[in-house]
Parts: sequence; structure tokens; C-alpha cells
Amino acid sequence: MGLLSVSLIPITVENLIIENQGDSIIRVGLASSPNVTPDRDVPQAPLSRMPDLGQNSGNIWVRLRIVRLPTVKWNDDIYNIPAYPVKDAAGYLHIPVRTLRSWLEGRSYPTKGGQQAFEPLIQRPHPDYPQLSFTNLVEAHVLRIIRETHQVKLDKVRKALDYIGQQFNTPHPLVMKRFQTDGVDLFVDQVDQLVNVSRSGQLAMRETLKHLLTRVEWNADGIASRFFPVVDLVPEPGSDRLIFIDPSIQFGKPVIAGRGVPTRAIVSLIDAGDSIEDVADEFGCAPAQVKAAIQFETQNRAA
Repeated sequence: MGLLSVSLIPITVENLIIENQGDSIIRVGLASSPNVTPDRDVPQAPLSRMPDLGQNSGNIWVRLRIVRLPTVKWNDDIYNIPAYPVKDAAGYLHIPVRTLRSWLEGRSYPTKGGQQAFEPLIQRPHPDYPQLSFTNLVEAHVLRIIRETHQVKLDKVRKALDYIGQQFNTPHPLVMKRFQTDGVDLFVDQVDQLVNVSRSGQLAMRETLKHLLTRVEWNADGIASRFFPVVDLVPEPGSDRLIFIDPSIQFGKPVIAGRGVPTRAIVSLIDAGDSIEDVADEFGCAPAQVKAAIQFETQNRAA
């Protein structure tokens, strides 16, 4: 069953927008909605004249735009909804935008035998949408260390991921809880076969991966469901899990742990001139949480 999203402010026919494509999500919104904008090239016209809307009658004049959306089963695919622009994801994960794009799109590289290409390391949920899913965020979180810290070549990473995916029977092995227990050793062993990693390098990679996975929580099905991004210069020792990303809370926006307050909402008040103490009182947060939100959003803006 698809999602039906209706704005909670008064709807008038002048700014009503209906989005529909076959059995995909049907979304009704307003021209003033930040997520739904009318197509300025489409003139006002009767419903009966608009294409692809099925059986309609009447002569109500509205602004319409047909948007093709993938069918999403909320209970099953909440972790695979296109939700995070590449720039935002890069900021959350401390990854250069160009690097993240290459992981998403693949790229060619020169070899002695000519140009070669590697397949994308991360498969986005829908080819027509550039946004990443929550699953993709967690995958990129793990891949960052494999690539940047241990300098494993992309084609070798792809082969190792394919091997683990076959063993786990999933296209997303990095987000399975089983990867934390069995997958790390399998992955490192496979990388070793491909690039001959030293024993000390194998041990370091195992420990690094296991440490990264402490920033991930899994649901009852063993699928990654919550991620704690790294915040530079955390206010206090041991306070490095003050912010998390969870698709079931605030539509997957980064929030303060235990409060569910979006970090952007906190920073908006700070930018408006409120003090850290006033913002903390407003949202029932500790000042350390407000400082973490400020630091997190600042580092994202700089990404």
C-alpha cells in the first residue's frame, strides 16, 4: 500500500497538487509545500484534460504536475527510501562530495591495458533519484574507513562486497547485524586474498570495522536502524553519541538523542540570537547536547 500525505493547512483548488503514477505513491500537497512545487510550465487546465490521471470528471481548475515515484512499502522499506541529498550525506559522514559520488556512480581509471571502470560501491534505492537511503548512509560510513584509512582499491572493495553479499544472500551486507559478528572476518579475509594485506593490517582493519559498527544499532530483524554520526570536538568525554539518525524519527533527520529534536531546529534558534542555555530550556536538552548540535551542523556546512 502506498503513502497518502496530505498537508494539514487549508487546501484550496488554486494551489492543490496531485502526484500520481500507476500504482506508485499518491501524494496530495500544496504549492507552498517545501517538498512539492508546481510546474510553472503547465498552465491551469481542467482535470479532464490532464494526462495519466485515470477516471476523472468535472471541470475544476487546478495546478498539476505528474511526478513518477517508486512504490514504497513503509513497514518494509523505511530504510531504503531516497531521502538524503549527496551533499548532506557527505557532510554527515565526513566524506568529500566527489568521493561519495564516485562510490555511487562508479568511475573509470587508467591501467596499462587501457581505461577500466569499476561498478558503484553503493546501490541507491532508485535509479531515477539521486538521493541516498538510510541504508546507503550506513554503507558509506563503513566504506569510508576501508577506503581512506586502509587504502584498499575500489575494484577490490567491490569484489569483497560481492563475496560477502553472496554469503549473506543480500545486496546490502554492510548493514546486517551479522556483518558485525561474522562478516568483518569474512570481509577482511577476502580483501587479504585480493591484495595480500599484512597480518598487522588485517588486525587493524578488523578492529577499525568493529569500532565503526558500535555507532550502529539494529532492529529485531538484524537490519541497521539507527546511526550515530561522528561529531568533531564533542563537548565532553564520553558524549559522542548525542546525535543520531533514525528513519522512524523526524523523517530520518539528525536529532538529539533522547529528545528527538532536529539539530537544524536547535541551530536555527542559536542563529536567531538565543543563548545555548535558553535553547536547552526550550527543548528540555542539556547544554552539551545543544553544543553537539551546533558542532554537527557547523561541520556539515563546511563539508
